[in-house]
Amino acid sequence: MLSVIICEDEPIQTTLLVKLVQQWADQCALPVQILSYPNAESFLFSYEEQPFGDILLLDIQMAQMNGMELARKIRERNRRIQITFLTGLPDFISEGYEVDALHYLIKPIQEKKLFQVLDRAVLNLQQAPKVGLLPINGRPVRIPITDIFMRRPFPTRFCCIWPAGRNPCGCGCPICRSRWERIFA
Repeated sequence: MLSVIICEDEPIQTTLLVKLVQQWADQCALPVQILSYPNAESFLFSYEEQPFGDILLLDIQMAQMNGMELARKIRERNRRIQITFLTGLPDFISEGYEVDALHYLIKPIQEKKLFQVLDRAVLNLQQAPKVGLLPINGRPVRIPITDIFMRRPFPTRFCCIWPAGRNPCGCGCPICRSRWERIFA
């Protein structure tokens, strides 16, 4: 199921975006989960607990933390999520490149343009390498599946071993300590 997140502080815009995203999903016959957040802080609070989302429709001008600041925080942990900025002013377009934004939509949002952007986001997601969400040092981290050499159960959790001398797991279990040294030293 495709997860679309809307982070917008104007309730009328949020309602419109939810409606448009649902119309687009219905036309494409895609199962979609649409989540909306009234500000960057509430989204970030949920996201830090458990990273999620495939597409983020993000208002730039919000109180306290703006959309650009939120995008930078998201990009620190997730390069896969497709970010599209929404705003009434074109002032931040150049900054959008810094966070690899997919697109920049000027309000009022046009249905046709939004649908094109969503189509492109899905295409990008289909072409992106598949990732696994693995706990590393107590935090879930997205790791490309092609980078995982082995994933073994160790008492009540999984121990991960990466090739090419990389072991970000750091869990300290005997498998990571001894096998890692023997296999990749």
